[in-house]
Amino acid sequence: MNAGTVVHSDASSPSDVPSIQSLLEHLPHGLCQFDNSDRLVVCNDRFQKLYELSDEAVVPGTHLESVLGEIRRGDLRELLSSSIQQQAGFDAHGPSWTTEDGRMISVSCETLPDGGCVCLHEDLSRLQVDQPDLLRLVREDALTGLLNRTAFNTHLRNKLQALVPNEEVALLCIDLDHFKPVNDTLGHPAGDSVLQSVADRLRRSIRQTDVAVRLGGDEFAILQCGASSQPTGSQSLARRVIDLLSQPLMIDRQAVHVGASVGIAIAPYDGLTADELMKNADLALYRAKEDGRGVFRYFETEMDEKMRARRSSEMELRNSVSNEDFEVHYQPVLDIGSDRIVCFEALVRWNHPRLGRVSPDQFILLAEETGLIVPLGKWVLQRACRDAACWDSSIRVAVNLSPTQLRDRTLIPAVREILATTGLAAERLEFEITESSLLSSTSCTVKQLHQLRELGVRIALDDFGTGYSSINYLRQFPFDKIKIDRSFVSGADRQMNSVALVRMIAALGASLGVKTTAEGVETDAELESIRDAGCTEMQGYYLSKPIPAIAIDELLKSQASR
Repeated sequence: MNAGTVVHSDASSPSDVPSIQSLLEHLPHGLCQFDNSDRLVVCNDRFQKLYELSDEAVVPGTHLESVLGEIRRGDLRELLSSSIQQQAGFDAHGPSWTTEDGRMISVSCETLPDGGCVCLHEDLSRLQVDQPDLLRLVREDALTGLLNRTAFNTHLRNKLQALVPNEEVALLCIDLDHFKPVNDTLGHPAGDSVLQSVADRLRRSIRQTDVAVRLGGDEFAILQCGASSQPTGSQSLARRVIDLLSQPLMIDRQAVHVGASVGIAIAPYDGLTADELMKNADLALYRAKEDGRGVFRYFETEMDEKMRARRSSEMELRNSVSNEDFEVHYQPVLDIGSDRIVCFEALVRWNHPRLGRVSPDQFILLAEETGLIVPLGKWVLQRACRDAACWDSSIRVAVNLSPTQLRDRTLIPAVREILATTGLAAERLEFEITESSLLSSTSCTVKQLHQLRELGVRIALDDFGTGYSSINYLRQFPFDKIKIDRSFVSGADRQMNSVALVRMIAALGASLGVKTTAEGVETDAELESIRDAGCTEMQGYYLSKPIPAIAIDELLKSQASR
């Protein structure tokens, strides 16, 4: 046992000694206890080191005068002796002094019932060194070094309260456009590097009078003060931010593209409180995202009304997903050569509590943006597979997959489980993905597509031809089917350009050994046109509109008798 960590034999029972020793040595202060005869009862190692005392000086029973005798500075001995003898009671800091090596030490004492005393000795110089670091931790975002949200809210409130007549400040809320795929593709350390680089670029975009903040995640903000808060000034800043963040970032020797959208609210017109100004800048940011991203938008009053309506719709959709207020309709796909229905595409309908049946084009985007597409998509897949298991084994079912679903890591386990519980053969399930899904593709997306193929599931590229790189995707992934967008099929019997494009896509499919399905066929003439072009399948109102599962048997019988 260290001589400086001694417990008087009368202080506790032997079984308690280890716990008391542990407590003493983990205290952040130096501690000493003297009895009513001014003799040492106990002290800890921190007390001994604080005053550079010898082991002999801290043996239990040593008189206070002997302990003080080892302290070299007379004024220090006097102050220490005075503190112990006065025993004025514990407070935040007792009398303090500076040692020869520059340390500031404080002592607080408390009288014990037996007439002795216990004293705590604190090295204040350690706190003085740590205080700037503590202040920085309280105010700054640990990752980027920008102001953090809490400190920024305080700064914003103070700034708004101090506004003088004719003074304006602009709040710019900034959101990175394509940050999540970076985390998915390169991992979170790379994502952290992106956020740090973004913070550096934001610092370069502002003046000393402006304040940049990381609100959390990939959300940032700038408070622009003074003359530049005028519309032309905030416009210039927003354009500068968007331009800087649209330039590629080099992360782990790879060029990463993120980009940014900006929403702007100006005080006092768009709010006089921090919460109101932040809310309105967020609404403007949401409009910027709606308008295609990579742009900035100012707050307008109608945005608030629109957002309230959107939140109401989101709440209704969320409740409906929980209550399964949906149904699946199926649109048939015809094999042109055999004139047989070979597949049904599953299309979800929302049985809205107020509006009645709602088509997917009115709620799928909202489901995608809110993440509700994942539980909704799982429900649709389960229902479609369960229904398809009752059909003839030669008929497949096609289910659409959104970009969010493709990035969801629970997709593969969910597909595997649903196939097992419904008994549907994997080769009878077909997933349709659009080019927009592939535009935001990541290594996770591509990996999941290959894993689906390994399960035996078929993959179709939907709306082919509407993007600029569809053919490149055919080279990157072995699709089972190409679905030709209805915009090429509609009027294909009359428009030579459409006929030529459909013929080209059908020939491409034939050369790759994949089927080509023409969507949106509505007339005899369009059917003959796509047949002549070489398409292998067709889908559209000419054959049938989407129908509930209960009507499928009748349609199949009607088609067979025809």
